[in-house]
Amino acid sequence: MLAASLKNDPDLIYGWVYNNVDTIPQYGSLKGPLGALIDRSGTAFDQAELMILLLQQAGNCTASFEVGEVNVTGAQLAAWLGVDTSLGNNLNGTEVILGSNGFPGVVDTNSNGQVLGATIGWAWVQVEIGGTNYVFDPATLAKYNPTRAGGLGSALPSALGYTQSTFISDAESGSTINATDISGLNRANIRSDRTTDASNLVSYLKTNDPSLGPTDVTDSRTIVALAANTRQRITSLPYQNGTPTNYTISTFPASLRTQLTLTVPGASAVTFFTSDIYGRRLTLDFDSSTVPTLELDGTTEATGSAESNGPSLR
Repeated sequence: MLAASLKNDPDLIYGWVYNNVDTIPQYGSLKGPLGALIDRSGTAFDQAELMILLLQQAGNCTASFEVGEVNVTGAQLAAWLGVDTSLGNNLNGTEVILGSNGFPGVVDTNSNGQVLGATIGWAWVQVEIGGTNYVFDPATLAKYNPTRAGGLGSALPSALGYTQSTFISDAESGSTINATDISGLNRANIRSDRTTDASNLVSYLKTNDPSLGPTDVTDSRTIVALAANTRQRITSLPYQNGTPTNYTISTFPASLRTQLTLTVPGASAVTFFTSDIYGRRLTLDFDSSTVPTLELDGTTEATGSAESNGPSLR
């Protein structure tokens, strides 16, 4: 058991989740603790739940969710999202990424539209140890290398033969651009440019270092591991914004959990929390009378009515 291998120690459990689970830019629960453990990635909520589950297995303290807002810097956003926050926000897409993934909050920009930071919705863990409530944020964006170390870095555009202005000009050629939308992007030019980029990169790698793999080429985010024996004993996050709401596992609201609703003909719709079915087997079977049955790990969740046979596949 993972908790036991970590000596049932809250600090070691926190450090393991912090060091080993990548933070997905999506708000709310998605994969749950099992999915975060299997994939080594999950939202801030998934990581909080994984840490809480491990602490429950340890059995020596009480843990719960803290849900609120945190303040993050432009450098942290750049390292996490892979955006260039020195560009205007309409170009680096920070607000689009955060907004489309459900994050409440606000992005702070200067007069040139460059991203200075943001206040976003988040989740972390409160743990009672020795009668005192301490907080742990295993998903914190502070764990990412702000320089996005690794990959070809600044040499990549040259290796591709890529320049942003040329690519944008080629993509916009023949398109219709209005104040709020753009249509008719030049697909042929985009494909041609991407083909040229790929060919240039292959030639660059053959000439310079054919042994490089995908992770050597891409400028990917990296987690700066906590030092061994790190002990965290703080009662509030220094970067939290306002007072968070505390939830136990049993009181965690459905509004913060991703849901999947399936409708089987002839039966009522069935709704699952994705965190509850992640890593499990969900099947739809038909018997000899074409009656559909929805099952989760072999347990019937819904039985519908007989359906007419469709055309045979040959």
